[in-house]
Amino acid sequence: MLLSDPRRSNITTAALSTLNAPSSTLCFHARHIPSISIEAYLLRILKYCPTTNDVFLSLLVYFDRMSRVGATGSFPGEPLGGAGDKHQADDDMEEEGSSVNFPGIRGFAIDSYNVHRLVIAGITVASKFFSDVFYTNARYAKVGGLAVHELNQLELHFLLLTDFRLTIPVSEIQQYGDQLLAYASDRSAAQHIARPLGAPDHPTNEAESSA
Repeated sequence: MLLSDPRRSNITTAALSTLNAPSSTLCFHARHIPSISIEAYLLRILKYCPTTNDVFLSLLVYFDRMSRVGATGSFPGEPLGGAGDKHQADDDMEEEGSSVNFPGIRGFAIDSYNVHRLVIAGITVASKFFSDVFYTNARYAKVGGLAVHELNQLELHFLLLTDFRLTIPVSEIQQYGDQLLAYASDRSAAQHIARPLGAPDHPTNEAESSA
């Protein structure tokens, strides 16, 4: 089914086979957790490769999709082509199920070892898809702290992990944006009312009495 699936007529046999290999997602896994925080990493990308908010928000959508794919090891069965492709894909799904399975991605999860590489690969992909202005892979690689050939590999695997489904409805982008703003607001409020553990209720009065 892999090679006859009309949704993947423009993907090479070699690219498809990588998703069946157990090591297909290991290219994102760093040997050590990067010393730079994810917040600092995002700010660095924004400074040296500025792009739109949609590009950054799209990462949340793609990461959610990847997490669902990693849990099942399969992609949804909806075809990417036109009506003719849909008819053929429906026939294939009746015979072999409603999803396309790739054992190599089952169990894939985003963690501290791979999130930085996923971010820079995602920014590279999303910038080219959503924005009229984007940079060369050499620039993205330099900003992300990678060799160009590494980023090229990550870019391809990122596309494979998203099943080349980069389109995101405006309503979905808006939903993720609203959730992010709500989280930031709650976090800011929590930090504002938070007090160091063991701190006195009235430090000024205590200081005056000790004097």
